Amino acid sequence: MKDYSFGNFLRELRERRGLSQYQLGTLVGVSNKAVSKWENGQSMPKSPILFRLSELLGVTVDELLACRYHSSESNGKGIFAVKNKKELWNNIYDALRERYGDTPPLAVLNRLETEKAEFEQNDRIVYLNLIAFLVRKADASGHHASLICQNSGSFTAYLLGASEFNPLTPHYFCPDCGAFEFAPEYPDCWDMPPKRCSCGTEMRRDGHDFPFEAYCTTHPKISLSLQMDADFLPDAEAVVRDYFTDCPLVEFDSFGVSHDPSFKEKTFCVLPQDKLDFARSNPVVSFQEYRYVFIEYPYIHLMQSKELDIHRRLELETNTSFRRIPFMKEKLPEEFSSGNTEGLGTFGFAYDRQILRDHPPKTYNDLIRFHGMTICSRYAHTQNEGNTIHCTRGYIHDHIGNPQSPAFRDDVFRYIQSRMTAHGHTDTGFAYSVMSNTYRGFYGKNGMEEMVEKSLLDIGVPQDYIETLKDIRYIWVRSRSVLEVRDALILLWYRKHYPEVFEQIVLR
Repeated sequence: MKDYSFGNFLRELRERRGLSQYQLGTLVGVSNKAVSKWENGQSMPKSPILFRLSELLGVTVDELLACRYHSSESNGKGIFAVKNKKELWNNIYDALRERYGDTPPLAVLNRLETEKAEFEQNDRIVYLNLIAFLVRKADASGHHASLICQNSGSFTAYLLGASEFNPLTPHYFCPDCGAFEFAPEYPDCWDMPPKRCSCGTEMRRDGHDFPFEAYCTTHPKISLSLQMDADFLPDAEAVVRDYFTDCPLVEFDSFGVSHDPSFKEKTFCVLPQDKLDFARSNPVVSFQEYRYVFIEYPYIHLMQSKELDIHRRLELETNTSFRRIPFMKEKLPEEFSSGNTEGLGTFGFAYDRQILRDHPPKTYNDLIRFHGMTICSRYAHTQNEGNTIHCTRGYIHDHIGNPQSPAFRDDVFRYIQSRMTAHGHTDTGFAYSVMSNTYRGFYGKNGMEEMVEKSLLDIGVPQDYIETLKDIRYIWVRSRSVLEVRDALILLWYRKHYPEVFEQIVLR
């Protein structure tokens, strides 16, 4: 006699995730016919597949076999119950279906499942949910807050609303019929031309191409940084304290981000329950004394952004929300070519303005790469004269004209992985290791091991590219440059449409 209880429960779990039988089968390594047999009670999955199903569907193996959720549970890995995390993942899958339809493309689903497998090892999703709440609260009250740490490149964070930018490969999708089309020939969605769907609806353009490997966290440490306008900081602090009201929470007296006494910031560390008495007795601790004592525990860093302060003042003076400015409809990258970028964030530095004139950007991606290279250049070759930092020899000067030169750690990973794939290697471990050592400046400070250099040469990486990796002292993530370029483009829009207001608020 067929047992339909397992099949019915499996079908319920699959449909709640928005998966077809084909998609679920692909993710666990079986055919859609095998999934159909499970759901029809004709067969049961073997033990190794049961474990994979439990990971994908957000339940334990015991729950799968019992064909029901357990009423009380805790994984013991963190301070939050598993049930709460399940609810968050359900919300994320709902957001996925709302954006990409009931059967999202497998490549899209696979990105989310990859992150889910990583994030379920700790409480990261719970912290990202807090950030999403803060971002929504700021927006609802006319303030602004943006996630700026490496988690801003996460698809999970994007679906939760914690991050502003979609990390997928650039793509078109139709909000009416759900048609989806990747556009890998464009490095960034801002450079994609408008396109109409076959149903007649104008398709949306999205995706900034942040590979997961540039943002995955091999260390269980959770560290989230949220920038905001200064007036929102007290509200954000109150929310964090309320969110962790039942947890040991300590505040650092200083995080060392800025020496400007007018700069406002708050840094909190969430400790395990066995340190509750310590937290009650020491609500504020010395960062210098405890930074290495508490380094393994989650940090939440709230900090003022003077750029967001400026955005808010411009909004109030012009009655124009900066988040709704249609900068993609204007050819703004070309206006950076003159070097007339005073007041446009980091593009306003004299060094950057000269490079812009020498190497005029033609696309949004040119601007994004330019921004990343200027940051890399400052870390690699700088000298201090009084309070001013001057670039003595620019990484950007040597590499801006070469499209193969890395501007971000993302570029390093993608290039090394592409060479490995061309030589028949599909795993990502080596590419991840090279990227990680490059962005931390390991090769720049200590040189490259002979074994690593030979391996790179064996997969066809040119010697000059290897020398470039050795020259890098630090290289950051693409998502941070996308955020800052977006902000500079919006400032330029204000300057074009409200020049007097811009002059008064930004340049004086």
